[in-house]
Amino acid sequence: SVPDDAQFTRFKQDFVPQLEEMFHELVDLTEPICERIDKNLASMLIYDTTGIETYVAENNDKFLNKIIRQVKASNKDKSNDHIHNIAYSRMPKVSSVNDEIRRMYANGKFCYAYKFGILTNGLGIVRDITCFDRKFKVENPELELEVMEDDPENEKTVDDSKSLKPVISNFLALHPKIKPEVFLGDAAFDTYKIYPFLLKECHFKKAFIPLRKSPKSEDIADPAFNESGWPVCPRDATKAFKFKGINYDKTRTRLKFICPDTHYKGKNPVCYCQNPCTPSREGRTVNVPINRDLRMYPGTVRDTDSWSSVYKNRAVIERTINHFKEPMGCGNPKTRNLATIKSDMLLAGITQLITVILADKMNDYELIRSLKPLIA
Repeated sequence: SVPDDAQFTRFKQDFVPQLEEMFHELVDLTEPICERIDKNLASMLIYDTTGIETYVAENNDKFLNKIIRQVKASNKDKSNDHIHNIAYSRMPKVSSVNDEIRRMYANGKFCYAYKFGILTNGLGIVRDITCFDRKFKVENPELELEVMEDDPENEKTVDDSKSLKPVISNFLALHPKIKPEVFLGDAAFDTYKIYPFLLKECHFKKAFIPLRKSPKSEDIADPAFNESGWPVCPRDATKAFKFKGINYDKTRTRLKFICPDTHYKGKNPVCYCQNPCTPSREGRTVNVPINRDLRMYPGTVRDTDSWSSVYKNRAVIERTINHFKEPMGCGNPKTRNLATIKSDMLLAGITQLITVILADKMNDYELIRSLKPLIA
């Protein structure tokens, strides 16, 4: 007979460890397949977090609207943005039915959800699914994920940046044969501590993370460099030097920049600056050690064509998360049970990885993320 809904639910609640084990086995099995499809994209590791909204009263629009009306009544002179921030700060930090269902700002709105960390490669194939449940927080007490801030965007940034280290550390420990070389993440990960962790501890060769406007750090950026890490002309700070490439030798690796007014006459560089800062005919050259500032120079140079061509691959993790939430049905569960939701996410990941294996057997790699055409 066909199992009923209750049997499926009991299965998902009772076999979470086994589903996790199966998922990680499939990650190892699909890694060689991903490398055969595109070794460059397979060497990328992309991280993002997402919230799975649960079936609780706090997620009803009426709950927030009631608080907003109360705030408006006592703050008639405030702007709508200010009112929403005040309303957000007055919302309870956790759901009344389960303290693991946290208030957060996800997908452009306020919600109460379980939070997950997702890792994919550049092909959009899931590599890891981590639930930020009570066990995860106990194992990583330094995260302080319960700290709430009044500004919703800041709170999301705190959670994302602090969760990165344990998620990637656990992933690399579980899959020692997987050696990612390039990390991609959004500006939420632009903190000074993350770059040494990625480039030195985890041995990534490059980290593609856009700069935030005002990172918190005691370090003061060199005034001879702009916000993107490019040297600027000492006579005119609005003119950035031109990036000419990376110089490698036995003892060091340096990024080479040349004067913005230097142009090539045949094969020879000639500086045409009207007010040169050096007597050199070639103009001023700046060689920046790649380890000078890991945040400014994370193995690559921002605002270049190569940066743009690589960083655009970060969007695949958004599509993968959306694929899990919508077509696979993880995004709107009619339950608040964490084990069930966690199993749903793992089953979605398992389904995608099995799809990769089937597409490989059929020798049709265009179907690695397409479940319906594969079934048809």
